[in-house]
Amino acid sequence: MKFVRINEYTVNCILTADDLEEQGIRIEDLLKKEESSMEFLHGIIERATEEVGFHPDGNVLPMQITMLPDDSISLTLTENPSKMIGNFIEGFTGALQKLVSSIEQGKKASESESKEEGNRTAVADQKAESRKMTVLKMVFSFKQLSDVLKLAAVVREYPKESSLFVDRKKGRYLLLIGQEIDKEESTISPIFLHAGEYGDFVSADERFMEHMRETCDCIVPRDAIKRLHLLGKAV
Repeated sequence: MKFVRINEYTVNCILTADDLEEQGIRIEDLLKKEESSMEFLHGIIERATEEVGFHPDGNVLPMQITMLPDDSISLTLTENPSKMIGNFIEGFTGALQKLVSSIEQGKKASESESKEEGNRTAVADQKAESRKMTVLKMVFSFKQLSDVLKLAAVVREYPKESSLFVDRKKGRYLLLIGQEIDKEESTISPIFLHAGEYGDFVSADERFMEHMRETCDCIVPRDAIKRLHLLGKAV
């Protein structure tokens, strides 16, 4: 059992099948929140506090449980729920409204301040330099290739990176999407919202992505969404 601090607010722990067996815990127990599994998770939180200085904010502890291809379990713990973008799925509607609102406000500001374009550009450049940018990566699953093509057909802006894999063992397509975001913003990139409409969110865990690269066949290694979008227009 090893703890890794992913960022300022998030800690990840990988539990192997042997770890679970030693504690007499089944995967079903974790998902059903059995009493024994809750005690086990409480022990994990205590170890995270000791090993990587994990200090949850409040009484509610957001925890993401992800099954890895090798039957290991990935636990992602969050200290500050308001800063964890990975929980975006629970707030699709709210995030989309914020996104639309920010776009409308940006248009109004641009129209009313067109005479001060030079100064505004300089200020915007300074703000851009001070913003903490990072690339958020997420994996989505699709039952059929046609579903991926439907997603590619509706995107208006290509993500920074995207790769398409085939998980032959489970009979599904896995799409890795990476988009540059501002750590200080809570709005979600439209590409992730669209992907959630046509497919199912799987994981934002780098460990899962590593396993995916090792065990699945990569059929479109680069610019997958862009290439499929252009392919759809050509057909």
